Amino acid sequence: MALSGITLYTRTVQQVVDAAYRKTGIMAKGQTSDGTELTEGMEALNLVIAELRGEGMNLWKLNEFTFPMVAGQREYFLTQPNKLFSLQQAWLQDNASSSKIPLNIVSVFNYNFFPLGTNGTPVQIVYEPQNSTGRLLLWPAPDASAIANKTLYLVGEEEIEIATDPTQTIDFPTEWYNTVIYYTALALAVENNVPLMDRGTLLKECQMHLEMAKSTNNENASLLFQPMLTR
Repeated sequence: MALSGITLYTRTVQQVVDAAYRKTGIMAKGQTSDGTELTEGMEALNLVIAELRGEGMNLWKLNEFTFPMVAGQREYFLTQPNKLFSLQQAWLQDNASSSKIPLNIVSVFNYNFFPLGTNGTPVQIVYEPQNSTGRLLLWPAPDASAIANKTLYLVGEEEIEIATDPTQTIDFPTEWYNTVIYYTALALAVENNVPLMDRGTLLKECQMHLEMAKSTNNENASLLFQPMLTR
């Protein structure tokens, strides 16, 4: 039996919205949304996208990049489109030997107790996602030697992009399409007064597809257990 040899399956914003309307029963098979329906559908879709950003770690959005440091500066801001949803890993890499110094990711609460006014090689880092930017804090602030000899690397989860045009492809892997469609359908069902019993059925479908999608968001990692010897 011949196979397609294709594993990538994509849907446009229009196709996702149309599928969501069909799941609610508002739209019949073969129909497409236009005008007000499409506008309201995209609004529902974007609100769903914003909510799904916080569901587990979205591995397809992980990105590694370098970030420029400034001597004596401890506070930095990441702006769109480079704003991160979360910071997962950070290290300084020596420019000569390529050796790496991991940076400890700490909370803003802990950072506030660090003594300020000293510069050196950063060993602690904070990332605070804000509304339109991401705030990055280094401790201690990098000195001239750190700037000249080391490069800061960050690994973070980028934000899932919203939809601004019906012809765009949604920013999800195929495994998440049903989740996105059903949650968009649920939002549209509430707005269009679909009967409560039908909305309950949609909610169950949403929960089922969400659990299935989240099961694909696993990263294999080793875990070491070491006994603690006491006298």
